[in-house]
Amino acid sequence: MPTYICHTAPGRLTTEQKQELADWLTTVYFEEFGLSRYMTQVIFQEVAKDDRYIAGKPARPDLIWTRCDVREGRSVEMKTRLLRRIQEGVAKIANVPEEAVWTYFCDLPPEDIMEWGHIMPPLRDTKPNDAAWFQQLSPPFKEYLRQLA
Repeated sequence: MPTYICHTAPGRLTTEQKQELADWLTTVYFEEFGLSRYMTQVIFQEVAKDDRYIAGKPARPDLIWTRCDVREGRSVEMKTRLLRRIQEGVAKIANVPEEAVWTYFCDLPPEDIMEWGHIMPPLRDTKPNDAAWFQQLSPPFKEYLRQLA
């Protein structure tokens, strides 16, 4: 948690831009909320121009829509700061105007989230406290995640 899904027009981002965006989104979430890097995933989906419409018309090809599913419990101020950083970073890396970046921050109750075979614990004071969750993992998974950190 979180899971970012970035929707773009086909070929809009290069492999290098995707790698840079994945690193940026992971880093920003870590810096803002302190969540271990191995808890963040980024998925890129290309949407054909005849599969995306705004006001009944084909959407502009430079639009990037990012949905960020997260564990609920962050303040409005924290989410606002993250949204602004996402917008700035995505615009810069993808070389698009900031207004071409749309981001939806979607809170989910922790009991509705299972990762690595275990239900996510609630946040404490808007910060993750996932040590007990981590200890439930098998030794091979713990080692795998440590290598990702």
